Amino acid sequence: MTLLALAGCSSPDGGSQASPTITTTAAQATTAASKPGSRIFGLSDNQTAALDYLTTLEDRHAPFVSDDRLLALHRGGEICVDLDNGMSFSDLVASWKPELREDGAKLYVRAAVEKLCQDNRSKVPA
Repeated sequence: MTLLALAGCSSPDGGSQASPTITTTAAQATTAASKPGSRIFGLSDNQTAALDYLTTLEDRHAPFVSDDRLLALHRGGEICVDLDNGMSFSDLVASWKPELREDGAKLYVRAAVEKLCQDNRSKVPA
């Protein structure tokens, strides 16, 4: 279901258009998913990693504001950048608490590190 919701496009007349094909080589995917400063904020950045992240959030029953998966994906990129910039796990969770509550914030941070910025693994407690 998520794949269809993210891949669908609407034309101005209300019809449906085919979504563009996004091709990513294994080298590009590895670089995009692990290089600080080159983070994933949308499907076009790295479709495979983006969909893995969203699937992980869904599998863990993470809350989605207004059922918005693209917003959730953008949040994952923001989390990675915050960790890149030295924010601690506890400060990052606290900054997302008002919107996601503590359990939801922890789910987002852990999923982002697992799927979008593995180079930040050491910053997240087990």
